[in-house]
Amino acid sequence: MPERHVPEPDAAMPIQPPAEPDRPTQTVLPVSEVSVPQPPVVSATEPHVPSPRVPVPAPALAAAAPETLPTPTRAREDVQRQERLWYQALLEELRLQKRYPLAARRLGQEGVVVVSLRVRPDGGIEAAGIAKGSGFAMLDRAALALIERAVATVRTQMSPRRSTTLEIPVAYRLDG
Repeated sequence: MPERHVPEPDAAMPIQPPAEPDRPTQTVLPVSEVSVPQPPVVSATEPHVPSPRVPVPAPALAAAAPETLPTPTRAREDVQRQERLWYQALLEELRLQKRYPLAARRLGQEGVVVVSLRVRPDGGIEAAGIAKGSGFAMLDRAALALIERAVATVRTQMSPRRSTTLEIPVAYRLDG
C-alpha cells in the first residue's frame, strides 16, 4: 500500500473542521403515493364530478399520527378554553342571581363593589374579600354573598382547572 503524504498545516491557513453531511429535513414520498387534493372546478354547463383520490399508504398515516396527540401547547389551549368557559358561566350566574338588597334600595344606597376572588382548580373558593367597597356595608356584604353563591353554583357544573384570581365589579344602581 502506498504511503500517504499529509501536508503540515500552514500557520497562516486556519484549520477548519470537516463539514457535516447534509441531513434531509423531511421524508419525500414518491408522487404516485401522495394524494394531492385538486380544487373543484365548477362549470355552469357540466356537473362537477370529484376526482378519485389516491390512497395514502399506511406509513404516511403513521407519520401523521403525532398531530392528533395532545401537545403541551394544545393542553395549555384546552385549559385556557376551559377557564374562559368557566368565567363566562360565572358571569352569567352572577347576572341571574344578582338582587338589589331591599333595605339598601329603600335607603337610596348605590355604588360599585369590587370583589377580589381566588378560586382553586376544583372551583372552590380559596379566598374572597372586598377589594374596593361601595361606601355602604350592606351593598358590600350583598356583593360578597352574591359572588360566593354564584361560584358555588358554577362549581357543580365545571371548574377553571387551574388556580384563578379575579377582581369582579358588582354595580348597584337605582334607576329612576
